[in-house]
Amino acid sequence: MVALFSAALLLYYAVLKTNAYMIISTIKFISIFNVLGLGMVILVSMILVKGPSRVKLVGWICAIINLAVFAAPLAIMRKVIRTKSVEYMPFMLSFALTLCATAWFFYGFFVNDFYIAVPNIAGFLFGIVQMILYGIYKDSNKQTGMDQAEKPDKITTDNEDIKVVVMVNNPSNGHQE
Repeated sequence: MVALFSAALLLYYAVLKTNAYMIISTIKFISIFNVLGLGMVILVSMILVKGPSRVKLVGWICAIINLAVFAAPLAIMRKVIRTKSVEYMPFMLSFALTLCATAWFFYGFFVNDFYIAVPNIAGFLFGIVQMILYGIYKDSNKQTGMDQAEKPDKITTDNEDIKVVVMVNNPSNGHQE
């Protein structure tokens, strides 16, 4: 609840601030997932499913979404292995994922809630794998002897150039450009 409130508050802040289009564009995603998605689950479960089956249906949906959240870093893990760089996978985020999954697993285990415990086993395993990858590739630039001066000027991925947007403060008018 606090994370959702924080996200909504930051969106309001973005509306007040100039040049915050990237933050404001997330409003549509919040609307899709938190309003429409949750609304559909509630509507379908309330109308189509009765009794204990409703708990099972929503439990399965929660488990699947939870697994999707834990599987999301797979693309980053692939990138770490391919580039041999942990630049896009901070260790503390992986560590926090592991701790969070562990805590939720034990909660689900102690209250006998399969829908909470089982997906968090995957979260724990993905977190451990991420930390192992971090340990393997954290010094990869040092091992190859490539320092900052030897890195290429142009970054490419899959033969497409990456565009970089730079924002600077203009002291004459006090706004970002």
